[in-house]
Amino acid sequence: MSTIKDVALKAGVSFTTVSHVINGTRKVSEITHQRVMQAIKECAYVPSQVARSLQASQTHMIGLLVPDISNPFCAEITQGIEQVAQKQGFAIMLYNHHQQTQTQQFDDLLSRRVDGVILLAGIFQHSFLAPALQKKLAHHRLPLVLIDHEPQDIVADSLLSDAFESGRMATQHLIDLGHQKIACISGPLNMPVSQARVDGWKSAMQQLPNFCYEQLLYEGSFNIASGVELAKKILTETQCSAVFACNDMMALGVLTAASYLNVQVPQKLSVIGVDGIAMGQYASPALTTVGKDLIALGAQAANLLISRIKNQITGGNLRVMTQSNLILRQSTTSFQA
Repeated sequence: MSTIKDVALKAGVSFTTVSHVINGTRKVSEITHQRVMQAIKECAYVPSQVARSLQASQTHMIGLLVPDISNPFCAEITQGIEQVAQKQGFAIMLYNHHQQTQTQQFDDLLSRRVDGVILLAGIFQHSFLAPALQKKLAHHRLPLVLIDHEPQDIVADSLLSDAFESGRMATQHLIDLGHQKIACISGPLNMPVSQARVDGWKSAMQQLPNFCYEQLLYEGSFNIASGVELAKKILTETQCSAVFACNDMMALGVLTAASYLNVQVPQKLSVIGVDGIAMGQYASPALTTVGKDLIALGAQAANLLISRIKNQITGGNLRVMTQSNLILRQSTTSFQA
């Protein structure tokens, strides 16, 4: 691998001159500039980003912690973050976190001198993590953006969706179609976003007679497998005409279970999810959901973080609400007795 000294030797200049050409730190003559650039090309020299970062006191690296990169919700947001970061000259250091290693991963990001961090929904599902991060950030002035989680006492900006309203909106859509017995498959109920969506379901359902949520609430795990398993219970143990799943992955599991049991969707069972993952539109039938453009959400998070890194935004925490909408497709229809 060629070094800066190899380039300097071929160009017939000092390695300091090569450094000035690469970094634009001092003006050199046009002839010298062209000679150095030609030498770089002939040597196939790639400047060290690490060395340049040390000189600039920035690494141009963004840390990204996601709960499950295999989940399309996380993957689409990550895509939006990467697109913006690449355009603005930042690289992404991605961590697909596990419960036992969340704080260790944050320590690793700090040790690698990332310029800022983005944390996706679900990262704070354990109460010990928030105070742990608060303690770590007390000693580091590190820009931090949270997606779908309130910062509480942490110095961080946040992009928030109204999880309660998403649950209420999805359930109200089913009620407006004439459904009265609507099961809910939640995510883990120790997660604030999951509990809020369940509360939205309860709020809408309370307008119906004889509503007893204990008999219609099933706790899942935000993945397809739990959607399949719990939908089988709902379809064999209840007379529900509709299911509200607290994310699209579990809703896709409901569609799969209905297919296994030869239950026609939406004729015999209406299904709605939350999030708006692109995969939902290719399900059979296409999934009705409450959601937003997740790639755009990731781009918004990256732009916010980079603006903080560049000191284009100053002052206290920014709390930005993002809008979710009802996306009508083919998995819901009017109640048929």
